[in-house]
Amino acid sequence: MRPITGFPGYRINADGTRLTFLGNSVEPFDFRGCGRLCADVYRDGRWVTCQVSRLVCLTFHGEPTPGKPYCLHRDDNKLNNHYSNLYWGDQQDNADDRERNGHTAAGALHGEAVKAGQLASGYVGSLRYEIASRGDRHGAAVRNGFHRRGRFGGRDFVTHSSMTEDQVVAIYRDWLCGVYLTKRELAACHGVCENAVVRITLKYAWCWLTDEIDRQKELSDARPRAAEQTARPVQS
Repeated sequence: MRPITGFPGYRINADGTRLTFLGNSVEPFDFRGCGRLCADVYRDGRWVTCQVSRLVCLTFHGEPTPGKPYCLHRDDNKLNNHYSNLYWGDQQDNADDRERNGHTAAGALHGEAVKAGQLASGYVGSLRYEIASRGDRHGAAVRNGFHRRGRFGGRDFVTHSSMTEDQVVAIYRDWLCGVYLTKRELAACHGVCENAVVRITLKYAWCWLTDEIDRQKELSDARPRAAEQTARPVQS
């Protein structure tokens, strides 16, 4: 147990599982269901709610360094508050950890991550209430962020957040080949909304996937040119 920097009378152990004030145990709790352990501590004449991870980081790593104000978890496990797993960092450091640990939600995983976040935030209750009170399933879904399907030219379509990588690849390759004259025709053929096609072709969405297609296309186009230059006779 070590004294916490900046919090007189408080002590905490290496992994944050024991927190005391003047020898009396302080019980951490899950603040607003965020999945992070927090504790109410007294400082400068008022009560404040602090994350246990931040208290551990203050105790074993000192005050935050300039430009690194956030207490980050190396393994992205919010419950692993051992000081060896914590460090002061910025938003880029947090993004790098997420990428390294394979937790970045991209492509089809993004829509599922958004939907899961909304479910965890209590949107289901709001959605059910609106459906029951208004009887409008489509409108209630749109207002609560669950708009997944709609109508286009009398056909069902899906939005870009619920598409798969195979769909995006097919749409973008058809657009590059000029198979369809307009984005509206392309959307109708693939059963997606026109806005999804616009976002894909302009690289507002799925750009990590379309950039790879462009790179492969450049390589394939370069091979015939290189072969032609090699076979061209040298003029004397």
